[in-house]
Amino acid sequence: LAGTFEDIMFFKEDHYLQAIGFTDAFVAKFDAKGEILWQRNFGGNYKDFCSAVSSDHLGNLLIAGSFENDAVFGQKILTGFGKNDAFVAKLDRQTGEPIWLEELGGGGEDFARDVITDYSGNIYLSGEFNDIALIGDAQLTSRGSSDIFIIKFSPTGKPLWVRQLGGNGQDTSRRLAIDRYGSIYLAGN
Repeated sequence: LAGTFEDIMFFKEDHYLQAIGFTDAFVAKFDAKGEILWQRNFGGNYKDFCSAVSSDHLGNLLIAGSFENDAVFGQKILTGFGKNDAFVAKLDRQTGEPIWLEELGGGGEDFARDVITDYSGNIYLSGEFNDIALIGDAQLTSRGSSDIFIIKFSPTGKPLWVRQLGGNGQDTSRRLAIDRYGSIYLAGN
């Protein structure tokens, strides 16, 4: 289970999360009987969101979302480039602690919308950005008010490639899918 919450979120009496800021991203793991195993929240002093969750072929979790200014992920701290920046994190399936974490963005509004994996454990992230943004190893400039990005990461978090899509208007990403042949499908506006 993953999402966003304000103030305090109770999973059961002795399992709860306290938000660091206005809103935090969270992820929780339950067993097959619905019993909570662990829960984690991530964020800073402002609005932080989890917009997507997925798992790889080993059962590790992938979460994606956005954060405002700075955010804490376990022992790791992200420092924002602008108002909102995107993130993707691979979390250990046993503990929920980050295995690796990547920040994407620039001076404008940047959001991660979906994250998926292929059969080899590679990770694909989609979202949108405006202005100039650092996405993986690429510096991108939006053609309109916002453009879409898709980035492929190796299982260890190394950026492999980045693609930009967009025109003169506002372009937004919604969902990703991958078929058994490795073809990627993107839905958006």
